[in-house]
Amino acid sequence: WHLYFMDVFDKGGFDIVIGNPPYVGQKGHKEMFQDIKKSDLGIKYHQRRMDLFYFFFHQGILLLKPKGILSYITTNYYLTATYADKLRKHIYDETTILSLVNFNELKIFESAQGQHNLITILKKGKYSETIAKTAITQKNGLANEKIIAEIINEEDDETEYNRQNQNSLFEKGTLYIRIEA
Repeated sequence: WHLYFMDVFDKGGFDIVIGNPPYVGQKGHKEMFQDIKKSDLGIKYHQRRMDLFYFFFHQGILLLKPKGILSYITTNYYLTATYADKLRKHIYDETTILSLVNFNELKIFESAQGQHNLITILKKGKYSETIAKTAITQKNGLANEKIIAEIINEEDDETEYNRQNQNSLFEKGTLYIRIEA
């Protein structure tokens, strides 16, 4: 990273990181995770029964410059998963949540396994006065571009929208991330 993007890191990192990381669980992919466990990122953040996309979050946060924005679409499991506590702590310690859009049972990718998708938008740095926009939809089936736009633009009748302060997002102790309905 630092070699190929030397000019970016000379300025403190990326302004924005956007992605749809792969949803690959550790079960059945032991060899892949063994290699990652040996890396600097793995030594610091690996946990048993985790998902590959957790590393993408960690790396994305590390690649951002202060006040940089990270936007990922992943599964929503990390919000309360037992083995996502290092990820939630990293998010809690080094970022501010700007937006969480939880698609629940609504499929946004026709062929992807492990749906329950969530759009997460974070800002690097702690800005406790920032209010996060949150949304949880009750829609089912397969989404199309129009449905997704309505949900994101807060125009869907089957989606609950809220504003939450940073402290209300994180449950004490576990740091479970709770989207208020």
